Amino acid sequence: MRRHSIQLAVGLVLVTWAQSMSAEQYDVWIGTTTPRGGMSRGIYHASFDAGTGKLGPAELAAEASQPEFLAMHPGGAVLYSVGNVSGEPSVSAFRVER
Repeated sequence: MRRHSIQLAVGLVLVTWAQSMSAEQYDVWIGTTTPRGGMSRGIYHASFDAGTGKLGPAELAAEASQPEFLAMHPGGAVLYSVGNVSGEPSVSAFRVER
């Protein structure tokens, strides 16, 4: 029997601190680590409904190379990403727009 798999977000998938959108809606930011030729393209965003416990569909928010760790600025306007670009550590900052 041959096994098939999709290597998406191999290693670590991180969900950052969620900033409140309303009483029960939160922003969720997801960093992905993908091997060469993988399907991931960077940082994804989804909405989380705390009332129902449901996570909405993840959509590409920013193309980034190997965004392995994410952190939101306390003001909520900047998302920082630590990753790896061509084998070298990198830090990027992204402005969050509503």
